Amino acid sequence: MKRLNIKEKFLFKQNKHSEKSIEGSKMPLEWKEQISSNINICHGKVCIKGTRVMVSVILDCVAEGMGEEEILKEYPSLKKGDVNIALMYGASLARGEIIPLTMES
Repeated sequence: MKRLNIKEKFLFKQNKHSEKSIEGSKMPLEWKEQISSNINICHGKVCIKGTRVMVSVILDCVAEGMGEEEILKEYPSLKKGDVNIALMYGASLARGEIIPLTMES
C-alpha cells in the first residue's frame, strides 16, 4: 500500500468528508446549516440548530472523553450526527477559517 504524503493526506481527508452519512442517508456536508446563533438563545453563543446545546459544550464533552452515545443521552435534544457537526465547526476554527453565521432573531 502506497504511503500518502502530507498534501495527498489533506486532499484525501477533504474528499472523505465531502459527504457524510447521517441516520443512514447520504447528505452533502453542509454542517454550517446545522449550527446557529440567536441572541435570545444562550446569549448568542453558537448552538446546534433547533437546540439550546452550545457547540462549546459538545466539544468540552468530547475533550473529557465522552462518546457520541453518551453525549446524546446527556443532551436528548441532540440527534445522531450533531456531535460530528460540532467537531467540524471546531476543526474549521482551528484551521483559522472564517465561518459566517446568520444571526437568528
